[in-house]
Amino acid sequence: MNLEYKQLFQEATGFEPFPYQELLATRENLPELLKVPTGAGKTSGVVIPWVWRRRFAEESIRIRTPRRLIYCLPMRVLVEQTYENVISWLDRLGLLAGSASWKKPEEKTGLIEYLPEHRQPDNEKISVHLLMGGEDAGKWAEYPERDAILIGTQDMLISRELNRGYASSRFRWPLEFGLLNNDCLWVMDEVQLMGAGLPTSAQMEAFRQGFGTFGNYHIIWMSATCEEEWIKTVDFKKPKLDQLKISPEDAKVEMLHKRLTAFKKLEKASITLKNTKKEDSSKEYIDKLSRLIQTQYQQAESAPSIVVIVNTVNRAQDLYKKLIKEYQSKSGTDTLEIFLLHGRFRPPEKTEIFNNFKSATNKNKGKILISTQVIEAGVDISAHILITELAPWSSLVQRFGRLNRYGEYDDSIVLWIDIDTKKDSQVALPYSVQELNIARSKLKGLKEVSPQTLDEITQPPMDAQRHVIRRKDLVDLFDTTQDLTGNDIDISRFIRDSEDRDVFVYWREWEENKPPEDYKGPLKEELCQVPIADFRNFLKNKKEQIWLWDYLEGKWINPKPNNIHPGQTFLINSQAGGYDLKIGWSKDCKDRVPQRFSGSGNNDSTSSDPGVNSGKWETIAKHADNTLKQMEKLLSDLEPIAWEHENTLKNAAYYHDIGKAHEVFQKAVLSDIDEDTDNMKEKLWAKSDRNSGIKYERKHFRHELASALLLLQNEDFIEDLGSNNVNLIAYLVAAHHGKVRLSIRSVPGETAPDNLEITRFARGIWEGDIIPEIDLGNNVKIPSTTLDLSLMEIGIDKYGNPSWLERMCELRDNLGPFRLAYLEGLVRIADWRASSLQEGSDE
Repeated sequence: MNLEYKQLFQEATGFEPFPYQELLATRENLPELLKVPTGAGKTSGVVIPWVWRRRFAEESIRIRTPRRLIYCLPMRVLVEQTYENVISWLDRLGLLAGSASWKKPEEKTGLIEYLPEHRQPDNEKISVHLLMGGEDAGKWAEYPERDAILIGTQDMLISRELNRGYASSRFRWPLEFGLLNNDCLWVMDEVQLMGAGLPTSAQMEAFRQGFGTFGNYHIIWMSATCEEEWIKTVDFKKPKLDQLKISPEDAKVEMLHKRLTAFKKLEKASITLKNTKKEDSSKEYIDKLSRLIQTQYQQAESAPSIVVIVNTVNRAQDLYKKLIKEYQSKSGTDTLEIFLLHGRFRPPEKTEIFNNFKSATNKNKGKILISTQVIEAGVDISAHILITELAPWSSLVQRFGRLNRYGEYDDSIVLWIDIDTKKDSQVALPYSVQELNIARSKLKGLKEVSPQTLDEITQPPMDAQRHVIRRKDLVDLFDTTQDLTGNDIDISRFIRDSEDRDVFVYWREWEENKPPEDYKGPLKEELCQVPIADFRNFLKNKKEQIWLWDYLEGKWINPKPNNIHPGQTFLINSQAGGYDLKIGWSKDCKDRVPQRFSGSGNNDSTSSDPGVNSGKWETIAKHADNTLKQMEKLLSDLEPIAWEHENTLKNAAYYHDIGKAHEVFQKAVLSDIDEDTDNMKEKLWAKSDRNSGIKYERKHFRHELASALLLLQNEDFIEDLGSNNVNLIAYLVAAHHGKVRLSIRSVPGETAPDNLEITRFARGIWEGDIIPEIDLGNNVKIPSTTLDLSLMEIGIDKYGNPSWLERMCELRDNLGPFRLAYLEGLVRIADWRASSLQEGSDE
């Protein structure tokens, strides 16, 4: 065994690595498929090797190891424990960027708070980020040159990988798309639970190979039960995957041997789940299940840890209420503790419930956790008794992994509850009858379900009837422009199977009839995932209390039930109810919902320019210099990534804001100021010292479109600077806010010219607008220019010049969507950094 790696792993985790964990770190190439049983340390077995290969291996391996590790877990499972574990490992190694506070500082356990502190010069450390959506979840994207670990569920991660990030501003989509498809190691954990996300992950790997990326990229699929055939798709047809499995050497390690052979008795429960459509039938089942739990609890010789897993949130909530009612009359320190955990909680409540269950040490009475699929992956718990409803075989294998996980019990038992689908196939939901039939047939021949026993069972074939993303779909998704009705391409079919897909909601309080326009977007702590069907029913009687931010108009609107799509984010007035701290989302809950928000800020829109207010006045020339310096520093830190485009990126950074010389922008930035206006007008400003937003006299005005037009109309001037791709510079300049990209068109409600002879206008720019001469210093002057919008037309103009759309589609096709998005992100990041400089600083 490599002694140095052994020391690193032991310092991080407190344990010696298993042989497969050491091999994964030190082999020449990373595997593509990692097959190890539940409880065998897959997470540490891939995270610590990445750290080793990125920081401590020989140089040839280090430079081939991507900067970003993206750890993707199945839908709705708990990601917080994985997040805390990774932070703990890095902190013990002294490699954690920022600071973490712990309940047990010596052990680095019990995370209280973690602050990555990005603005500190911490390039040598590794930051960790939990992608759960919200306005506070985007800092990771500002530092592409730094090593980072991103953790999230497939809905949050794959949606961003597809340029449609759930619970994220649409204007951030291209930035996240570029960073999640370049210079990344993707780890797909428990792929047998991913549904439609699995073929999507394989297709995206094929697309990265085909379109090309910057930096290195790799993907590892991990599972206890995955078969190689499951991963083959129409475009990903690799004949043989590089696999890494548990070896005989691993099985000889005492700790792992104990886990693999941990005894888990299997019995069929005395009750059966039948038709639940009728209220009486549902109540009868919950009553029987409650009695079964109490019987198991009473028969246990010692205070048991019981985990009950049912297949729907509604049944979990009903069972919890029933058990609480049964025990609420009992009080005192010896009372049995009962917990409910599912995927319809906000993150803080979810984390608190899980931590309380883990830390509950009532040795006299024991504890019960009622849960759903949320604990099938990413959760390190070890129950004494497990009661589970019948589920697909892959799900059952994961559920069995929550029982006697470390082999600490000699009498652990699984009781599985059959589901009778003969009279009512709907009772199988969210699964199919076929999946349950296959699982039932496998269970009937088993007496115990240790990992060793399960490993010998042939896995059922994956359901082939899934939507598969194709090359054309991905190309279409590159364009983030809304259609005129505000709709987008629905990607949910590429992420999960169920028709009952999710939206995101958050609760706040306000005094007026509608939320303030300057309300900051949701924080990740506020967001709760809700089934679309449930939400539509909830909306029917709460129309005036539910709001959706319209990015096109820049205002709050009441959503219509027939215009709700997966991944959207809705604001609910706290008085409308819909949530309980103990039971989570419930459309029937009428009580006020405590909000988890403090602060203020602005929602983004097609018209807003939040970056204009930097806290100090800054000219266009000064901001150009600062942005160029930031780009030079960024490229130096990223070397050799994107260096073939060095000159283009520097020019784009330098000229990105020249469109702010437009009269509309200068009027807006100089309005309502205390300074001598006439004196201020002698300069062209890029930034102001005001705190509030600015408003343009032309609705939907975009200065970056003016910047791009200026560059294209002064093409000879740009070519003199040594750039061989004026169209690429123009695109990067236009796209640096994520609002003007592939297409140029006017939008509904846009201010139209009074002069009817002006036929072309788009995004607040009118045909014939005159931009004054711009002196950027350094002997650089851009001549006064009359803007020409002919390139917004379809086809070739009278001079033989192609349209904007044709030029930009050619760029997308030549560079590939991943590389083009990455380049536009670099310009955007350099601009952010320049905008956030302290007053008087040029660094």
